[in-house]
This record gives sequence, C-alpha cells and structure tokens, in this order.
Amino acid sequence: MLHLVSGNIVIMSKSIILQSERLVQNYYCEDDFNGLFDIVSDKNTMKYVFNGPVTEAGFNSFIDLHFAKFPNSIGLGVLKLKTSKEIIGFSGMHKLTLGNEEKVEIGFVIHAPFQKKGYGLEIGLSQLAYLKSAGYNDAFATVHPENLDSLRLVENKLLMQKTPIENAFKDRGERILFKKVL
Repeated sequence: MLHLVSGNIVIMSKSIILQSERLVQNYYCEDDFNGLFDIVSDKNTMKYVFNGPVTEAGFNSFIDLHFAKFPNSIGLGVLKLKTSKEIIGFSGMHKLTLGNEEKVEIGFVIHAPFQKKGYGLEIGLSQLAYLKSAGYNDAFATVHPENLDSLRLVENKLLMQKTPIENAFKDRGERILFKKVL
C-alpha cells in the first residue's frame, strides 16, 4: 500500500511502517537488537519515556508490549536514517484510551546524539499526515512536563493544543496531554 500525503511518502509493507524524506520507521526485527538496545537502555534518552531505561532481561517484553507487528501500523517501530539505515530511535502510533473512547497517540524517541536535527518534527509531521490520510479526525501526544524540548516541539512545531487529562497515565508517569484536530 502506498500513500502520498502532503509531500511525505507513507508506505506500509512487511518491513516499512512509515517513511519521510530522511527517515524510515520499520517493524522491529532481530537484526535491530544491538542498535535499538543501545537506545532503550540509555538513561538520558529514556529519562522521560515509559518507565525509563530497559534492561537486557526486559527487552523482549518491551518489544512485545509496545512494538507494531505486521500488518498493523499501530504500535512502535524502529526509526532509522533512510540513507545509512542507522538506528536513531523509535517512533509510532498507538492506542490511547480517554474516558470511554479509544484514540491514537503519536510519539517518537530520538537518541541523544541525533537530537536537534529536526528528526522529531519530521517523523511527527509524517505521523499526523498518515493519520489524516487514514481517516482519523484527531491525534494525541503525551509529554513528560520536564521534557522541555519535546513540549516545545509538540506545542510550537506540531501545533498541538494542551488538553485536560482524563486519564492519569499511571503506566507512564506524569504526562501533559496534547491534541490536534486533523
């Protein structure tokens, strides 16, 4: 399946979930273990993510719980540079329950050495474009209140609005909820 959305190429195949000009989000495969484990086990990169760094013993459970499985595009994927295939983080869209409604949340984690290069904005815009093309009316994001760079990106660049939290997000700690009408 191939979509052309606002200049972003969005492809769903057995390996690719989403791609943009410089990035590709793939389904996790065993070849990704070393690069992805370096990221999910890094204390600085994972400071505000889920429950913090992932141990080697907990890695497979983390993948099983959060990562998308083909053909489903909902869930996380491995985020790579398109040209070099170097793993720079993980990103995705996943279900978010607000009250009695099931919504879709976008998210991305960029490894510290690759931050401040516009990758978060690029994948975030691609995620929003994909959701709009797939018929969703809105998208959500949650950000830890101390993650100032992500707060600025979500609010000022992705143009998402703060929304009162109806759900405590106990499984991920304190969060600010953002919404964008698509």
